[in-house]
Amino acid sequence: HVIQVDEEDPVAVIREHTDGGVDVALEAVGLGPTAQQAIDVTRNGGHVTWIGNSARIIELDMQSVVTREITVRGSYAFTPKEFAAAVQALAEGRVDVAPLIEKVAPLAEGPTIFRQLASGERDWLKVILEP
Repeated sequence: HVIQVDEEDPVAVIREHTDGGVDVALEAVGLGPTAQQAIDVTRNGGHVTWIGNSARIIELDMQSVVTREITVRGSYAFTPKEFAAAVQALAEGRVDVAPLIEKVAPLAEGPTIFRQLASGERDWLKVILEP
């Protein structure tokens, strides 16, 4: 299921599709709102791992973490074994990343695409530049 966050509340959709919350949430942006969303979509007693680190200090509802007994952990990197497992999962098609890729373009268009993204003219989630 793809969630269009500008059209629907991601927390409500995830809680509805998971019967009240996920067992494990991975937060990879590192900003207050997305870190809070990771907590909000996690079931009581669940686990949140933060791998994003965009903002050094963020504000969170720690009361929710404590009263719902959510485990929060940070992870800064990965082991070679974990990286290999992730690549294998992608290669075998066990992870569908197609909905995330919004633009495929020749490498020569890279500078233009970067300018468009940086200026806010475009808001593609993922772009693949091909040689």
